[in-house]
Amino acid sequence: MTKLIMRFSKSKLMALKPSSRPYYVRDELGAGLRLKVLTSGAKTFQVQKRADGRVRTITIGYFVDRDGNMQVHPEQAQRRAREIYNDLVLGIHKEAKPEEGVITLGEFFKLYPSYIKGQLKTVDATLARIERNFSHLFGLPLNEITPKIIQLWRRQKIAEGLGNSTINRDVSSLRGLLSSPV
Repeated sequence: MTKLIMRFSKSKLMALKPSSRPYYVRDELGAGLRLKVLTSGAKTFQVQKRADGRVRTITIGYFVDRDGNMQVHPEQAQRRAREIYNDLVLGIHKEAKPEEGVITLGEFFKLYPSYIKGQLKTVDATLARIERNFSHLFGLPLNEITPKIIQLWRRQKIAEGLGNSTINRDVSSLRGLLSSPV
């Protein structure tokens, strides 16, 4: 099979067509990022790196799911791939075993509006707040959203000049989503 290497952009990746067998396209910017194109048309971002004497493959999330909906933007995947790659180099990334039926934050977020319709007066504002601040996490499985990830996000927002009350309000909206019985 020919090695496909390209600079990842939304338009280039959307143009990739499924074939009779799954195939991979590597990002020319490196960091082990690749896109797996499945026969169903779904496209998944992965990071591949040799660590501890074996090749490790970590799935970041769907670029495009089976229904053609975009989940993770290529730039988000590139940032996440650099983080994972660096963690693997340092030996601190713990690879999660993929489980059947694991839901991503983006999939969970789609179910949330039906739950909070009767709960909150500010449904639209809450949904917009979550999407505006945490859409970069929508491709991650729920079990990979850790306090460390939220703390890094919090530090970034403080560096951008956001006030603590605004940051706390944003985190509270995410906490509400994650604690809902959807």
